Amino acid sequence: MWAIENLKDFEHALSARSKVPPQHLSDLMDCSESKVQREAKSVGHILKRFAQAVVGSLDNTAKIDSFLLELDLKCISNDHDWRAIFEEIRGRDRAFDGHKRILLVQYMQYLSFRKELLDFICQKRAGLEKTTSHAHLDAFQSLDELGQQRGVATKVAIPKSFGRLPLGELVEISLKSKGCLDIHLAGRRFRLSGGRHPCLVTESGITHFLLRGRNIIGRHPESGIVVDPDFSDVSRTHLLIQWGGSGFVSVMDLSSRGTYLPAELIPPRQR
Repeated sequence: MWAIENLKDFEHALSARSKVPPQHLSDLMDCSESKVQREAKSVGHILKRFAQAVVGSLDNTAKIDSFLLELDLKCISNDHDWRAIFEEIRGRDRAFDGHKRILLVQYMQYLSFRKELLDFICQKRAGLEKTTSHAHLDAFQSLDELGQQRGVATKVAIPKSFGRLPLGELVEISLKSKGCLDIHLAGRRFRLSGGRHPCLVTESGITHFLLRGRNIIGRHPESGIVVDPDFSDVSRTHLLIQWGGSGFVSVMDLSSRGTYLPAELIPPRQR
């Protein structure tokens, strides 16, 4: 049913399933406000679980097997046959570890789009914009376009020269000695500085030195670097930064609203 033997074909097939099917968009718009809010909360919770599983797999790919086997498939959407794909892949042996990780990352893309859509609907219901037609929903082609149409209020506009990090994928970047670069968590600007001890500086000037190993950035109080809880556009678990003591760091977006870097730092295949 799916091109699962070839890793590249499998990834390509799943990437086409990252959006909510058009026939379901109007159904979501017609749901009651309370149902939409419950759904948004549930999707956010599931997205966080998947992000934790992807981060955990960096040390031990066998953790993906455990996660998939323990996963209640009832929480997986039937859109695009996602549930059936999970049922098929999780029964495969260790030779398919790469497929299993791709499955988690691509499903996170779908969850991220669905979460953005539900948040958009919640804003409509809150009276931020009067909506009498569902036709405009058919125009949503990507998370970036959805974010633009949502009109999320942020302090800093993301420069056009910046690109969005691929969700759930590690990207290695070089930090020049004593150099720095801007990095946007959703619409919040931070500065990542190099040197002997790299640090992340918030837009209000607070400096957080990176620890060797993993640094989780987000609004969750248990994050390694806790972002101002008033920054509601930043996810509770937004970004992973890995530092091994050298002049390089690896970053991974775990959020629904995106992390943005200068486009030249993102490998062409991942832009």
